[in-house]
Amino acid sequence: MQDWALQTFHISGVLYAPSKKLLLFAVMCLYVFIHSFISHKEFRFLAPLLPLSSVYAGYFCSKIAAAKWQLAVFVGLVVINAPVALYTSVVHQRGTLDVMRYLDGEAQLGYVKSVLFLMPCHSTPVYSHFHHNISLRLLDCSPRWESS
Repeated sequence: MQDWALQTFHISGVLYAPSKKLLLFAVMCLYVFIHSFISHKEFRFLAPLLPLSSVYAGYFCSKIAAAKWQLAVFVGLVVINAPVALYTSVVHQRGTLDVMRYLDGEAQLGYVKSVLFLMPCHSTPVYSHFHHNISLRLLDCSPRWESS
């Protein structure tokens, strides 16, 4: 997952990049534009852009390195990211793991015969955390292949 505080570096880096290096930015914009027409969208489709956008973050970081406020930027990034990292790693979206632990205990006692997960696609760690011979059903997340 990309660090949200560093997106400022990526965006600001476009402003500091030499004009001959903006072709890469145009390719990135074209990539996002083309992928916006796909009916099945996922964040992982943007993953190939992260290394490319880091080039622009490097331009911005090179400008900061000579500035007097380099330490303030570093401290600001740590202050912003430490609570976010703590929250996302300890609290946020841990419910799916808790549910699987609960269902595992219920299945060991014989209370569960089948489970239907009515959740977004791939949001539950199904068989990696649940090792019982019962029916686990999920929503179908296949892309729609409509012909026009």
